[in-house]
Amino acid sequence: MTPEAEDLCNQIGQQIINAIPEAWETAWVTVKFEPGVVSAQGFYKKHHNTAQYNFRVVGAINRLFARLRELIRKDEQDMWAKATFTIQEDKTFKVDFEYEQ
Repeated sequence: MTPEAEDLCNQIGQQIINAIPEAWETAWVTVKFEPGVVSAQGFYKKHHNTAQYNFRVVGAINRLFARLRELIRKDEQDMWAKATFTIQEDKTFKVDFEYEQ
């Protein structure tokens, strides 16, 4: 991952942390890109609880994902259409991409 991509991921992670209103163990945001539309959903789980809760995804997260998408695209045919950013309470994270067919 390039330093710029890593910086964008760190910013996305911080935005997620800031958006969750209570203590949590794992959180994730899924962003989908469709022509002219970006949609995002945020979820988290609390400690020792299997229930999943949602949180409001702020527009800054969508903009950061859009910048990340442009940064790491290979060519016009290789744009990813969906990304899931998962972060743990210790701030470790992973990002999974689904590419357009």
